[in-house]
Amino acid sequence: MQNLVVEGLQRQPNKPQLRIDNLSADSATIYAYGPIGADFYDGVSELEFAKAVAGISAPTLNIRINSPGGDVFAARAMTAAIRGFSGEVVAHIDGVAASAASWLALAADKVVMNSGALMMIHQASTFTYGNANDLANTMAVLNMMDDLMAADYSAKAPATAPAAFLELMAAETWFTAEAALELGLIDSITEARPPAGGSTPTNLATVYAKAPVAAVATAEPAQITLDAGAESAKACRDRFANYLKLGRV
Repeated sequence: MQNLVVEGLQRQPNKPQLRIDNLSADSATIYAYGPIGADFYDGVSELEFAKAVAGISAPTLNIRINSPGGDVFAARAMTAAIRGFSGEVVAHIDGVAASAASWLALAADKVVMNSGALMMIHQASTFTYGNANDLANTMAVLNMMDDLMAADYSAKAPATAPAAFLELMAAETWFTAEAALELGLIDSITEARPPAGGSTPTNLATVYAKAPVAAVATAEPAQITLDAGAESAKACRDRFANYLKLGRV
């Protein structure tokens, strides 16, 4: 087995971002633990991730995910690398696959979710500056990204139309493993303890307004429950912007 660790969140001096241990030719494991995007989030490098996947010759690739999400285009590059792998790819959601991190799971041939893990889907977001035309163009790009994401979710769970996923995304929906399985976003649930190693994602409550326990979704959109005390979208954006300045996404 090959063990590859791609770690993000907070960089530590003299600690490599990518660790490779070649043990056998049967399988390989990549740990995507931490925010996604090396440049913007100082997290999991999409370039190192893609190079690692391309360098694997084992017939089975396991990707273990524990990430609060991150950069949209970095995640897209990583999913392209996953889909380009010649063998079978199995995604394991160990702790959380939020936002763009959920795409990494959906790009795999099979998705296994830990019984205590969570998945979150929401609309794309950004910060922008400019005149009315600039803002309109940014809105158009965000809407396009939302449509692409909804199509990906629906491709994994075809019983639910993209339009329904757009509603779930607009609500910032959190899924338990049971809810994700019922909806078809994952293939199975495991009780196995996630392996040790890797960094721990940031406190989700500091980034997402409806992070657990503020919101837990079931498979049915109508059954989504929201905490009346959840902070407003503006407060969430302000908190998120502050964490970006601190390099602590």
